[in-house]
Amino acid sequence: MRTSINLPDEVIATVRDRAAADGITPAEWMRRAILEAVTPRHPDEHPAGTPGNTPDETPISSRDGTIARADVLAADLDTLRTRADQAEAVAAERLTRIAELRADLDAERERSRSDVIQAAALAVRAALPSSSTPAAETTRRTLRERVRDWLNR
Repeated sequence: MRTSINLPDEVIATVRDRAAADGITPAEWMRRAILEAVTPRHPDEHPAGTPGNTPDETPISSRDGTIARADVLAADLDTLRTRADQAEAVAAERLTRIAELRADLDAERERSRSDVIQAAALAVRAALPSSSTPAAETTRRTLRERVRDWLNR
């Protein structure tokens, strides 16, 4: 069968280039391209645009592969979500432990500070006479204030 068609110049140039690369004439290259386009590759598969494979239809084997791949990706997503949840739980446990350790540290600091204040107060009492003169009271007060200032640094 002979046919005549009009094609844009750039398509003709592409056909000539590909035919030259294959070592055949442009007419032979077009004949092969047309045969390839209309010849089914598998018994249940039809080239695009031929009966049995409209643009809205996809071969069953291709659909099955896509569905299988989607199932694998969904399983991967579930696995990653589970791992993320586990990581969040571990992080929450560690943050709780850090808060407990900080509280213990603060309590220990406060106990140590209290012990130092008590020891300093005893030293002040022991170092000063037990008189109740205004000078003794002023000295005790001054020493207490200096100890507090030193501890609050």
